[in-house]
Amino acid sequence: SFCTTRTESSSRYLIRAIALIEAPEQAMKDFWSKTENDDVVSMSERFDTLPGDKQWHKSSLKMPIPRETKTLVLILGALPPQNEFENAGVNYLDDVQVSLLTSQSMQP
Repeated sequence: SFCTTRTESSSRYLIRAIALIEAPEQAMKDFWSKTENDDVVSMSERFDTLPGDKQWHKSSLKMPIPRETKTLVLILGALPPQNEFENAGVNYLDDVQVSLLTSQSMQP
């Protein structure tokens, strides 16, 4: 769930999931360059709130994860305003829940 304290303009949020075939220790080395590789599975969802909207907003993201995945990185964040002269304000993130659903063929 995301919430902003700003009232005069909209807020922008991002959820991104990135699946890597490396173990976490290796996956984090030079991480950002790996996210641009064509063979990396990732998905992102961006959403905006309306000006004056100070409610909590729930969002979710679904992504198929390849069987060989060893590291799953979740990025949750507030994006800068579209107008670069606008104050970014304060944003809150709360109630983070992650569910991993597997098919029966993957279960032992």
